[in-house]
Amino acid sequence: MFYNSLKTKHLLNLSQVDHFRRSHRCSGFWSCEQFPGDYAGFMAKKPNSQYGEGREALLRATVDVVAEKGLRGMTFRAVADAAGVNNALIAHHFKNRQGLLKATLEWTTNVAISESELAKAKDQYATFEAALGLTAVARRKVLAFQYEMIVEASRNTEVRQPVIDLYRAYFSALMPERSSSTNPLTRAKFATLDGLVLQMVSGAITHEEFYESVHAAADWLMQPDPQDMPSES
Repeated sequence: MFYNSLKTKHLLNLSQVDHFRRSHRCSGFWSCEQFPGDYAGFMAKKPNSQYGEGREALLRATVDVVAEKGLRGMTFRAVADAAGVNNALIAHHFKNRQGLLKATLEWTTNVAISESELAKAKDQYATFEAALGLTAVARRKVLAFQYEMIVEASRNTEVRQPVIDLYRAYFSALMPERSSSTNPLTRAKFATLDGLVLQMVSGAITHEEFYESVHAAADWLMQPDPQDMPSES
């Protein structure tokens, strides 16, 4: 019923509706179908290693380890074991644990935003809803890692700036053109999206409830605030 109303309201074509439905069935990275440009494709497996090889293998493995065990469970040994490499390779690429975490946070920003359709879809209601839903569901482990780092920033000043940069990147990707982060109402809209994603990632709400909430608030969320609009001379 929800998908039918989505199609009717925004005149989605059949391929968009199918894309939206398929994203709803994706429950995590390793159970996702192969959507063009999605995380499952980006994390394509290689024989003998699901993470590939080299530096990116360690970044992928770090996301997986932190999403499953939290930051306390993220050790060089855990990441190396997951990636199937020697501990020395981590020190070679990232020097230390802090360097690995910061590099992984930067990499996940690219995965969640640049490799998705969010930036292209933010000014089109229906496409935006579908893109946000796909990002939130198909990249659930990436988001879980990012939320772990967000909490870590409250007690670790070394990762605070990377987290601020992360939020700036999301703000730019999600909010309408000309939106200002100094506008209180615009910040409230962004916080609404952030809160919905967090609730979905944590399991506080279901995927269906997440989609329904985004759909219900889409018009309000994507409408530029008058204070952000250029004044007429």
